[in-house]
Amino acid sequence: MAATAGAATIGYNVWVRRPLVGGKVVIFPITWNGIFMTVNLWQVNKLLRQRRPIDFTHDELDVFETSFSSRMTPRQFHSLLRDAGGRFRRIQAGTKLTAEGKRVGELFFLVDGECSVCIGDDQIEGNIKPRSFVGEMTFLRLLDTHSGVDSVRLPYVGWKVPGFDNMMRRVGGGLTSGATVEVGSGWSGVNVLAWDQESLAKHIAANPNLSNVFEAMLAADLHAT
Repeated sequence: MAATAGAATIGYNVWVRRPLVGGKVVIFPITWNGIFMTVNLWQVNKLLRQRRPIDFTHDELDVFETSFSSRMTPRQFHSLLRDAGGRFRRIQAGTKLTAEGKRVGELFFLVDGECSVCIGDDQIEGNIKPRSFVGEMTFLRLLDTHSGVDSVRLPYVGWKVPGFDNMMRRVGGGLTSGATVEVGSGWSGVNVLAWDQESLAKHIAANPNLSNVFEAMLAADLHAT
């Protein structure tokens, strides 16, 4: 309706009012209504895109319904997949998801299977279970750098496994891993949902609503692990 009114006003100033003022084009009302129409059409397009049905694959729908639906909307999860580059991968047994002292390039969500955790030469008791994140501590630190703040996203959450406090001290404020996480040898492989950490951090930092719910998920995962 507003866009139609704007178009009518422009038409009036060009074809009706123009002859009445000696053939001169009245720029101001045409320019103003042009801007008004553009803004309204952009809003209409945004609303139409938000109301489009969301199509998930079987795997995407399963992960959303079992692990993400309690904290975010289908559209937010869709954004994590399509806009932030989330992708499903199969990783073979013995593959290291993170290496102690090395920069972590990806954030992983473990769909199935288990991973072992080692600090130095010591293997931590208790594996990382399905439906858990791997690499979330370094990701939260990276997100700080993109947000331009020095937050306290990583207090001592206290993993309920020996050696976690030492690992937290060794990670400090850096972006390197404090432990080696490896796909368990008792599994033929694991399925993960993976994101490039840099790309995900940029996307999250640019979307405050998504940032709040995703950070809450990571914090809950740290406390529950």
